Parts: sequence; C-alpha cells; structure tokens
Amino acid sequence: MWVEELPNGKFKYIERYKDKFDRTKKVSITLKKNTARSFNEAQKLLFEKISEKTKASTSIVKTFWEVKIEWLSLAEATLKPSSIRAKTNALKHVEKYIEKTTLLDEITRPMIHDILSELYYDKNLSYSYVGIIKSSISNIFEYAINKGYIDTNPTKNITLARKKGSIISVVGKSTMEIMEPF
Repeated sequence: MWVEELPNGKFKYIERYKDKFDRTKKVSITLKKNTARSFNEAQKLLFEKISEKTKASTSIVKTFWEVKIEWLSLAEATLKPSSIRAKTNALKHVEKYIEKTTLLDEITRPMIHDILSELYYDKNLSYSYVGIIKSSISNIFEYAINKGYIDTNPTKNITLARKKGSIISVVGKSTMEIMEPF
C-alpha cells in the first residue's frame, strides 16, 4: 500500500490486488490525515474493498439445473446415447429434492448425502443405481468447477454403507455380511 497527497490536502491510500483472471487491479480510499492511525484504518478499509470485489467476481449466479443442462449438452458430444439416457433418468430422482431455483453454492455435502441416503435406504434404489446418481451429480459439479462457477465439489468423499444382506458364495457353503463404502 502507498499514499499519495492530493491537491485538496487529503491523502489517497492505494493498494494493488489480483483478480480471478490474474490481472492486477487497484483500489483506493481517501482520508483527511496521513498518520499511523489513518494508515491502519485505510489498510482495513482497503482489505474489505478488495475482498468484496474478489467475492463479487467469483460468484456467478447459476442454478444447479442450469448447469445440468450445460453439462448435458457437452456430455452428449462425448458420451454414448445409452449413457446419456442413464444419467438423465438417474437425475430425475434428484429433481424431487433439489428445487429448480436452488443455486450451485447452496448445495452442501450434507444435503447430497441426505438425498443419496434417502434414495438408497428409504426408497430402496439399488446401490449401483445410487452410484450412478452420485456420479451424475459429481460430473455436474466438476463441470461447474471447470467453468469457474464454484470452487469445490460437495460430492467428494461421500460414502454410503451397503445395506445388510447376504451373498451366497459360489460353492454355496458360506454367507457373509457386506459393508462396503461407495
């Protein structure tokens, strides 16, 4: 930070910062005095200004469903039609839980975990089908990260324990309980 004296006798405190595109920008504030107390006050005010500007530049207002449509148009060019159908059908289950107006940054890890838990434990969807739902949601968030809409993927490290069940081995002699994470 540096200080410039203005012709009217006031002092302009100036600070540089980098925006999200790594371009150098300046912010300034004008105060009446050039004292240590004014310097500290200017430093605090400039920091607040910079954080407001960087926060405003990084927050792009997109809903989950708008990004889903963008991602789906890209996925149609890269995935097989059967995969597109499977992911589209899987996401229809999520429409009941995430409203059309829900912004990307409003969706949290506990929210996704609750949705997947309810689909698996309460609605009795298969473990592999819930895995398809989770991967579809994760793909949408990864696309949003690549586009710069958000910074983190809330689906990372979400695990569900398999329901208790028995699998008869090929020999038919033993039964074992399954508790595997996603």
